[in-house]
Amino acid sequence: MTLPSQTKPEIVITGVSTATPLALDQQTLVTRLLAGETCIVPEFGEIDGDSVRNVGIIPDNHEAFTIDGESGQYSILSRILRLVIRNAVNDAGLFDIYGSRHEVPVLLGSCYGSKPDYYRLLAAQNTGQNIDRIIKEEFYNLKFREDAVTCEVEKLVGFQLAKSTIISQCLSGFIAIALGISMIQSGQRDFAIVGAFDLFDRIIYRIALENGLLDKGFCKPFDQDHCGTNFSDGAGAIVIESQSHAESRGASNYYAKINGLHIGNYPDVGGPMVSGICKAMTQALQSAGISANQIDMISSHGTGIPKIDQQECIALKKVFKDQVCDIPITSYVPNVGYSFAASTFTDLAIAFDCMENNRVIGVLSPQTPLEAFKDYNFGVGTNQERPVNNVMKLKLSLNGGVGAMILSDVNSGVS
Repeated sequence: MTLPSQTKPEIVITGVSTATPLALDQQTLVTRLLAGETCIVPEFGEIDGDSVRNVGIIPDNHEAFTIDGESGQYSILSRILRLVIRNAVNDAGLFDIYGSRHEVPVLLGSCYGSKPDYYRLLAAQNTGQNIDRIIKEEFYNLKFREDAVTCEVEKLVGFQLAKSTIISQCLSGFIAIALGISMIQSGQRDFAIVGAFDLFDRIIYRIALENGLLDKGFCKPFDQDHCGTNFSDGAGAIVIESQSHAESRGASNYYAKINGLHIGNYPDVGGPMVSGICKAMTQALQSAGISANQIDMISSHGTGIPKIDQQECIALKKVFKDQVCDIPITSYVPNVGYSFAASTFTDLAIAFDCMENNRVIGVLSPQTPLEAFKDYNFGVGTNQERPVNNVMKLKLSLNGGVGAMILSDVNSGVS
């Protein structure tokens, strides 16, 4: 299944909110990144008698989650979602919706409800089953549900939600954005709140560890020693709206314009095909009306899982050619962990800061890049001061899904 690339009217992002371990807002997150700090907890505890290291957990006793002193009656997930949704709406200046009872479109992506599918895929890999058949027939179907969690969130945020939890593994945050854009372009809504959430899961941790997807040390994307990822909690949301609507209401924040968006399914064993990643990037560039040499920063998938790292790097070389030696290619998974669908919104929040301040925030990995990609500009270490007008965000999924998005400065003149 492929969702259509973006067409007019132009879509702008006017509000953003993110919650990651040790950083429950965008500014704290950026401050920690600029200081080269990680949000990952070195010592977490035990699962089935084994020591668990290097995961990111959002503390449920933080004062930001206190609700009239009665936090205990609400789940931590509901309180996290309340925080990111309200913060995004406030950031966008859409205060008038509070206390009103008209529906506000909130589309939430998550791997949270698709874990039985995820287990089956990993089990199929271990037992040599026909993974392509399972992927094509079962995994890429979009499923919508009136989720008990989002029903609870509706009570907490104070207005009625037109809600759906979108389950399609790691790509579901991208799909939420695409559906929000579709609602605006079709005239159903003037704006939408789109986001994603995922919390650390002990069963997923165990299965990922057994299947070689987890690094017990710190995650090292694109490094010669990469051997898996680090899991973490995460949630985030953005407000998207037509540029004409934002201008008519006098919006004060314009983080970026979504110039291009392509989502497709190109399954290979354990991830997407190189050709599929190339197609997604090329289609996104075409829908944005820009060329690869106009991209100033690539926000990669970069989870540290060896095969997916390799496929991503090969695809980047095919599309960007020698520009990979200059364009910064970033992965902040070593800093904040991998929160599945929610990591899309963490990366977007970081990209917005880079665009606003004309800098690429330094990353922690790779220290020793894969030999075939040693000349790539992985943005390791110090922050790079440079114009950032156009950013490509890549998102890959174990089921073969690929998403590519082009973000442009609203004032850059690129359309």
